[in-house]
Amino acid sequence: MLRGGGGHPALADWSVARYCALDHTLVSSTGQGRGAMDEALATIGQRRRVALWVPHFTAALRLVAGSDLTVTLPRSLAETDGPELGLVVLDPPLPSPTFTIVSLWPEVLDAAPAHRWLRAQVRQAARGLVGVETA
Repeated sequence: MLRGGGGHPALADWSVARYCALDHTLVSSTGQGRGAMDEALATIGQRRRVALWVPHFTAALRLVAGSDLTVTLPRSLAETDGPELGLVVLDPPLPSPTFTIVSLWPEVLDAAPAHRWLRAQVRQAARGLVGVETA
């Protein structure tokens, strides 16, 4: 996903080489590590530049909207929130791997009624998304 409107330098040449040369935002709850796309790039001997780690997809979208950074994220999120921020949704220039999004909470909240209700709402909402499995 790239900034649209005034144009992003990568729009003229969307290739694996250009993708790797961009400054990427990586969504990581730990603020470090590699993403699923990094693993896919490694299988073809390529590596991207991760300039910034953020803990949430929403933060990544807002940062990308105001910069020349790019972010690779789930298509459903990109198509829902990207256009209103002036972002262009592009398929990655190589097959996109699947990945798992998990939800974590402290054990003390496991039986809390409000938290159980919230988790049920999230599961129900996720069931309608393409390619999403819920437990």
